[in-house]
Amino acid sequence: MQLKYTLHARKRMRRRHITEEMIVETITAPEIEYPSFDTTVASKTYGNRQLGVVYTMEGNYRKIITVFWKGERV
Repeated sequence: MQLKYTLHARKRMRRRHITEEMIVETITAPEIEYPSFDTTVASKTYGNRQLGVVYTMEGNYRKIITVFWKGERV
């Protein structure tokens, strides 16, 4: 699977300690997936936290727009 990350997504990954492996696992085997017209939100639980990954399809790759822990205060 080919992935590209926005600068915003990379910053959020560093700040929230989210690894590329967690993102790949979340979008390939989500517990819940919310597709919309141009983006998809995939969600998976890690420990007692739920990871959300927002991405879009662009050609042959998935572009990761942002990542977040559900319920986290910004």
